[in-house]
Amino acid sequence: MTSLELDFNINILLFLFVYLLAILTVVLLSRKLVKRKLSEPPKQFGKTPTILFVLFSMVLLIFGYVLDSTLREREYNEYYDMAKNMGTIFSRDLRNEGHATLYQSDTDRSKEYTRIHKKMTEWQNHIKEVQSVYTMRMNDNGQIYFVVAPPTDYNKDGRIRGEIEKRIPMGTIYTKEIPELQRAFDGEFSMEKEPTNDEWGYSIGAFIPVFNGKGEVESVLGIDFDGFQYMERKANERWKVLSLVVLIFIVFVLIYVLTLLSTAERILTNKHKDELRKMAYYDELTGLPNRNYLNNILPLVEWGEEKVVAVILFGFEGLDAIDDLLGNSKCDNVYVASIRRIEASLKEEMKLVRWSEREHLIIVKDYASEQEIVSFAESLVKQFVTPIHAGSRDFYISPKFGICFYPNDGFDWNALVKNANLAKMHVPSENDKRVMKYNSHLLTESNEKRDIELELHHAVIAEQFEVFYQPQLSLITGKPIGMEALIRWNHPTKGIISPLKFIQLAEELHLINQIGLWVLKKACTQTVQINELYGLDLRVSVNLSTVQLQHPQFLQDINNILKETGLEPRLLDLEITEGSLFNFEKSSQILEDIKSLGIHISLDDFGAGYSSLSYLKKLSIHRLKIDRIFLLNIPKEEDTLMTSIVTLGHNLNLKVLAEGAETIEQVNFLKAIECDEVQGYYFAKPLPYHEFIAYLDKHYRLTRD
Repeated sequence: MTSLELDFNINILLFLFVYLLAILTVVLLSRKLVKRKLSEPPKQFGKTPTILFVLFSMVLLIFGYVLDSTLREREYNEYYDMAKNMGTIFSRDLRNEGHATLYQSDTDRSKEYTRIHKKMTEWQNHIKEVQSVYTMRMNDNGQIYFVVAPPTDYNKDGRIRGEIEKRIPMGTIYTKEIPELQRAFDGEFSMEKEPTNDEWGYSIGAFIPVFNGKGEVESVLGIDFDGFQYMERKANERWKVLSLVVLIFIVFVLIYVLTLLSTAERILTNKHKDELRKMAYYDELTGLPNRNYLNNILPLVEWGEEKVVAVILFGFEGLDAIDDLLGNSKCDNVYVASIRRIEASLKEEMKLVRWSEREHLIIVKDYASEQEIVSFAESLVKQFVTPIHAGSRDFYISPKFGICFYPNDGFDWNALVKNANLAKMHVPSENDKRVMKYNSHLLTESNEKRDIELELHHAVIAEQFEVFYQPQLSLITGKPIGMEALIRWNHPTKGIISPLKFIQLAEELHLINQIGLWVLKKACTQTVQINELYGLDLRVSVNLSTVQLQHPQFLQDINNILKETGLEPRLLDLEITEGSLFNFEKSSQILEDIKSLGIHISLDDFGAGYSSLSYLKKLSIHRLKIDRIFLLNIPKEEDTLMTSIVTLGHNLNLKVLAEGAETIEQVNFLKAIECDEVQGYYFAKPLPYHEFIAYLDKHYRLTRD
């Protein structure tokens, strides 16, 4: 193998290596590009396009090889045909010129030799592909020798020089064994498959038998074509093939990369659509379907067609206190944990939806009976008997459920949710089941509530309220030591309305602070009048709501009222409940500020809560008011708990007042356990101002100054 052929083959191997490396590089870079576009591509992403790309690339390589072989074969065939055609013509001319008369013993200066020599020189000089033309003959010993071999300019410098380029004398023996030459002596045209090197240069030889008149091979005409030119032509064809392969490969690469990118873009677009859809139809915090999902994805008419559907609406009580105490983040954790507890109890045919920030729906289809739905809701209430653990603390959350049914209670989601919410709003606070089923009477009550809302606004403006007083007495002296101020709504047509029916509504309408300040001012004013009338130092107790205690102007408002009414701070007692202590640290500071003004503080309904004892010692209070529930069974049974509470209060240097005394037996019991003070229906029910004065005159024979 010549160095040219070796270089040629090395170039092909190098191309093959680069080609395979290019395939691998394209695949790796494409996946890297896709990964930059899609941070986490799907597991099987691009598998099919990659397989097709590699497969087509290998097919292209095979196609290039086949095309290259075809073109090289075509190039060889062109030389083959050219050699055969020239050989036919040249061999005929040689016969005509009397080449057969030239023998080994003849001189190369004969006329025949000179004439043939000249003609052959013209052949090799006028055909650019031909490097040399010569004739050979075989002697009786089977040796092959040159007959006519004109000088040849092998180095292409235009001059004949050196032994190699000179004419080969007739009779020179040719010792190289060439199969194609031997076949020519056998009468067959033959041509070498590839160029070869010999002492005369690099060439590809064709051998044409020259026949005499008898049809015998008289000699062989040799035509050597320039091997470099031949290989250059083959190389040109090969580069054409390689260029075509590279061009098609580039097209494959573009198609492959564009396919991957378009697929990635489609995935990204779908991902964005899914994200937008999730944002539109799912709640971010809980991952639950939202109102849009219900209205747009789950239309009731289609979903509930020819079926019954139950809607359970619920909300959680207790979250606001956690939010105030620990902040929004911890509150969200408790809220999500509450939702997960609900989810864990759902059955397959149920769907949980977050309808609004505070309202959630459980939708049930194909249920057996309405009672089954009610029982299920009641079972969910029991799920919250145990606290929810968040962080390092336990929290008690209380759900409330309202239930309605399609199609009896509404024909669309909004109507059903409205009625379910109406049912939830009417869950009695003392109802342990905390479940209410919708009925038409609730709508009537709701309308009445709306009427009261409008009237309550007018009542605040017109001051349609009145303060009633219930006396508080010393169990030691039996004399009044103060009174509790209790608000009543003196409605112009409905008469006296209990605060149980409008205080919560006033809080919802943000009227409670305005009403509370009115009560405080009225109670202070009338207490001053009573004390001046009888020369007493009765203390007035006024209930405070959580809203009032949190109001930033609360202390300033109290100061202003005390100055305006002239009541001494020591004669004002503010009653708070455990529920109003929204944030213990902040509430404690407010109570300290109130106490620093000289105002008394009582903890109302003591014992009804569950956490009072844990912080009782830290609160700045003067008196405990024991909840009325502790006297209900007295004297039917002993109540050691009542005794313990009184003892606890005394150990903390607090006065203890018992509420709800209705019989002499209860009063005697309170005296026996050394309770300090008492109030209840046994002495007097809450009385209007003028009746309270009459009560003092009648029962205690007080004289007016």
